[in-house]
Amino acid sequence: MSAISSSLQASQCAITLDRNQNLLNGTLVSLSSGSRATTLQHPVGTGVANTLTSQNQRLSAIASNIQNAVSYTQTGSSILTMWATSSTA
Repeated sequence: MSAISSSLQASQCAITLDRNQNLLNGTLVSLSSGSRATTLQHPVGTGVANTLTSQNQRLSAIASNIQNAVSYTQTGSSILTMWATSSTA
C-alpha cells in the first residue's frame, strides 16, 4: 500500500511541477516578447499600479489646492495693498 501511495504522490508532484513549468515558460515568453501583462496574469502588480495611480491623483489634487490657496492669498494681498494706497491718497 505504501508503494502505491508514494507513486500516487510522485505522480501528483510531477503533474504540479509540469503545470508550474508551463506557466513559467508562458511568463518568460510574454516578458521576452515585450507584450503587456494583463490583470489576470499579474493581479498584485495591478494592485500596486492602482495604488500608485491613486496616490498620484491625490498629490495632484493637493498641488492644485495649494495653488488655489496661493492665488487667493495673492488676490487678498493685492486688495489690501490697493485699499492701503487709496486710503493714504
